[in-house]
Amino acid sequence: CIRAVIDRGLRVPEDVKVVGFDNTNISQYSNPEISTVDIDSEAIGDFAVNILLDKINGKKRDHKKIIPRLIVRKSSMK
Repeated sequence: CIRAVIDRGLRVPEDVKVVGFDNTNISQYSNPEISTVDIDSEAIGDFAVNILLDKINGKKRDHKKIIPRLIVRKSSMK
């Protein structure tokens, strides 16, 4: 993504801001480091399993919000 921007003669973050999703390791080691939306994948997985088990056992489960967080790195800074 960043390579395509640079290949077109644009600069990150001066001309184009870049934000990724899921906070993979590559976002930290990219140049510039990529800002990302981080979700708690483990919490989502745990909650999904518990919902499934409750459904199997005939129980009703309330909804739960899992709030993502924005990790700001150099790819989106002014």
